[in-house]
Amino acid sequence: MYLSGFATFLLAVAPLILGSPLLPREDERLDEAVFLTTCFKYMKSNDATPNGRDDKLWYFKNYDDSIKGAQFDEAYASNPGDQNHPVDWTSGTVGNPVTGTLDKKPFKVWGLTEKGDDKTFVTGYADLGGAPMRCYNNSASYWKQDYGEKMYVKCSAKYYCTRNSRQIRRTVVTTSSTMQSIPFLGKQNYDVKNDYGVQEQVKNAFLWLKDHYKSNAADGEGYKIGSKDYKMTYAVNRMEKEGDPYYEADRINQVADLVAEKMLPELWAKDKISDEKAWPSGSKILAEATHTLPFPKQIKVQVQVAQQAMLDWEDRDTVVFTVEKGNECKVDSVLSLAIKGAFKAVSAATTGGVSAVANGLGFVVGELAAGAC
Repeated sequence: MYLSGFATFLLAVAPLILGSPLLPREDERLDEAVFLTTCFKYMKSNDATPNGRDDKLWYFKNYDDSIKGAQFDEAYASNPGDQNHPVDWTSGTVGNPVTGTLDKKPFKVWGLTEKGDDKTFVTGYADLGGAPMRCYNNSASYWKQDYGEKMYVKCSAKYYCTRNSRQIRRTVVTTSSTMQSIPFLGKQNYDVKNDYGVQEQVKNAFLWLKDHYKSNAADGEGYKIGSKDYKMTYAVNRMEKEGDPYYEADRINQVADLVAEKMLPELWAKDKISDEKAWPSGSKILAEATHTLPFPKQIKVQVQVAQQAMLDWEDRDTVVFTVEKGNECKVDSVLSLAIKGAFKAVSAATTGGVSAVANGLGFVVGELAAGAC
């Protein structure tokens, strides 16, 4: 399928070309990571004052394992010319690096600065058994672990290092600020305000993307939504094919689930009820009404990858949801910002370093675009 019909809005993005993805071999861990950690020990009976400090190198076979704190190996780090702790991570130089041994391989790191690059967070270099690495200033990694029966440790990592060639993934959800109001006729129920049948219809407007993609339908085809002649159309472009290193068969379904989950609460908060009818039914009151909700004219979802050290993002999978047959041109800045915030909140539990070959959508970014009327 080919992507088309982006007339309502398009981000002006220059084409970026990544090098051919490296296919991992069994004996090579292209997504390995080393975290430079500082750990403080505490008595469980007194967690106000540290009872010792360790500066260690934590090795993870895969970066994503670091989110769980499940390190594969660890080692004490050595200051250049000083075997005593604490370690000054910024003290390493090319000729006299901070060193250690991880996974039976020599590790060295040098050239770190207090703050990494403003855009990429990159700072300094490392080498693990001959594999070159780049390092990053990091403020999001914290772990807490038991240390025997009476103690525990709190660890944080100001820096981590990954392979030079490592590529990461993110998903950008761009919503138009122009809206189209769409009426939905509710069914008889006892709770008009929270008509779950209508809510299901709203979610299906986004979930039908799954059927569209599965049936290999042409771009621009879609499904009727609401009680009038409105239509949600879909356009899908997949750069990766089965067998490619970034390919994930379920990715389009993940996009549909993400958009449906995050859009429903924001749209439903703007629900306007009209033409309400009610009548007694036994000891309760049955009712039905029309629910009118604003839909963004267009939502563009870009699943992207980039070389971590460069952040030269390139689209891999792109999906566009478009509301058709509506002539309304209303800008709702409040709703647009709420939608942007909803997608931004998805990444509260993850980081910007999610591997391009990991499952899922990676770090999610919410953006706005002014839609043409």
